[in-house]
Amino acid sequence: MTANTIHQSEFSLGTLFDLLTHPHRRYILYHLQTMDGETITFSALIDAVCERVDASCEHLETDFRHTHLPKLADHTLIEYDARSETIRFRGGDRVETVVEFARSEEEPD
Repeated sequence: MTANTIHQSEFSLGTLFDLLTHPHRRYILYHLQTMDGETITFSALIDAVCERVDASCEHLETDFRHTHLPKLADHTLIEYDARSETIRFRGGDRVETVVEFARSEEEPD
């Protein structure tokens, strides 16, 4: 986390929706939500998301490192340790509900 970290209880539902506007952030959260709080490596997350989106893995690596993971971590939706390259979903009831709804709409059974 950085000095700009915002606790989940401090941001609005609109902010959460804003965080979910980018498909790469949604797919990050979709995958992490299935991990039941377990830590995943950066490379494993890239592999998982790369299979689901129309982008090169190299492009995802850059965007994830410099944009998406720090933004999600700043809003405490994830724990991201850039040094060890590990990520964990932090969720929370409101976040989990909204992410699950978004997933069900985007990936119907």
